[in-house]
Amino acid sequence: MLKYSSFLIVLIFLTVINTSFALQPWVPEIVTLEPNNQTVLSVSQVSENANYAVFQAHTQYKDVTLSLHPNITMETSETGSSIGILVVINGQTSLNVYLTSHLNVTINVLVFISIAADASTPVPGGCNLEFNMENDPNIHIAFRNEMSDVMFQWAKNSTKDSSCEQSPVLKQLSYQLYVYYIGDSDWTEEAFFNGMNKMLTHEYVMKHGKKLKEIKYSSSKKPLFTLPSYTGQGTIYNVIVTHGNQIASYVPMTTYSCDLNKQDEQCHYATTTSKVLISVAGVLGMFLCVLGHRYFQTGNFLMAFCGFCVIFYLVLNISTLQSLTVILVLSCILATVGGVLWLMLWWCIGVPVLSVLVPGFTAGYLFACVLFYTDFGNLLYWTTRYNYGMSFTVGVLILPVLILYWTRVLNILCCAFIGSFLITLTIDVWIEAGLKFIIVNTFRHAYIDGYLDVIVTGPFEIKDIILSCVWTVLFVTGSGLQFYRERGKPEFPSCPRKLRRLRRQQAPNTSDQDHIERDERSPLLRNVAEPYYSTRDRDQSEPT
Repeated sequence: MLKYSSFLIVLIFLTVINTSFALQPWVPEIVTLEPNNQTVLSVSQVSENANYAVFQAHTQYKDVTLSLHPNITMETSETGSSIGILVVINGQTSLNVYLTSHLNVTINVLVFISIAADASTPVPGGCNLEFNMENDPNIHIAFRNEMSDVMFQWAKNSTKDSSCEQSPVLKQLSYQLYVYYIGDSDWTEEAFFNGMNKMLTHEYVMKHGKKLKEIKYSSSKKPLFTLPSYTGQGTIYNVIVTHGNQIASYVPMTTYSCDLNKQDEQCHYATTTSKVLISVAGVLGMFLCVLGHRYFQTGNFLMAFCGFCVIFYLVLNISTLQSLTVILVLSCILATVGGVLWLMLWWCIGVPVLSVLVPGFTAGYLFACVLFYTDFGNLLYWTTRYNYGMSFTVGVLILPVLILYWTRVLNILCCAFIGSFLITLTIDVWIEAGLKFIIVNTFRHAYIDGYLDVIVTGPFEIKDIILSCVWTVLFVTGSGLQFYRERGKPEFPSCPRKLRRLRRQQAPNTSDQDHIERDERSPLLRNVAEPYYSTRDRDQSEPT
């Protein structure tokens, strides 16, 4: 600890403590902290047999300081928006810590104290080797390129045990990471406090939080989890440490992955331009969902456009450093060219099996995105690029391989599947739900180095459950309407080039009839078969 000796100076010295607040163990309270004020947080009637106590202070995004003494030093204090201090109890019946605000505004602070009554309760952060406090029960977050490193310090089995390297008990401790989502764009202080109340104790954490991963002690690895970051999405993390029947929790940490002091467009995941483009895609999705196969050529172009748009978006993200708006616009332009070229292939060849491949692959890609967004995507087997890429490719191929024999069925299902998702995605970006992260996580795996180490997770709250039900209803309804409308009709329209050639072959040679007398009522074109408006009309007119 000598390396911190130069910091052992008094940063702030307050000779008068303005307020005092009495806490009840395990009961969260909200304290109003005046500007540049220090408040004593006190708890009395502490059991003499108690092991340790953890004081916590939480604000939505403004920094406060918790310290063991009125004079704030680096080794006896913690500063941040979600912080805690562990106090070892050595027979004291009352405890005091000091909550300080260095801001010029009044803020509300959620304060909480937990007391470990059993000497065998694990001490969260008791093996601190990196941060300032001797015992650091806090969770720390470091952001890097659309993902976050959630760090904490190993616990030890007892405050009496000073060994953090050779103790065999350390290997018996188990750590579980939990997450709770406050809600995208729900930035009210009330929502923050309600969410934090659900993550303060280990009972509430296991009841309300979502368990992401469990690890064991390792002397060769740091206790660290890599998680995705979603701009503007309020997220609370907490870690539970267990040793047999004894359980303790760390101090929960909150992040919005942006600066809430501004709360401008930068704190919204989808920009205005993105919302407009996705809204246009939603209108086209309605067409695909209901009429995608009826107007086969238009539907084929739109499905090819969606597929090429994904390809060009990923390629541009990997190869350029342009903004998201520029990449989206360029992707749409290049995807339009790709869709036209694919449509020309149908015009020239007219092979249904070949033409439904792009819709099949596009729908297969979305199916794989959904599959790898679940817990299936967090299997340890996917932590290598080869395993992940090959397995994802198999997911993409599932739909076209299984249903390609029934080409019309494949085309209808793909159009309804993609179209219904585009409609749902439009609703998602406007109400700022979490269904869009199904696609976002897959995109990040493609163009962000190190994203394979990320624990795939995302919010799936009430809004997302409702949107998932809407997606399912739209898919079933759209595919059902298309199957009903297409019953009894030819599976695919005729190829335009082949149809034009057939018309020329059926038209008689009229050069030998030029001598026939004509009047003003004679048609200019004689003995020419009437045009076909569908393959069904053609089949009925041809002799059997």
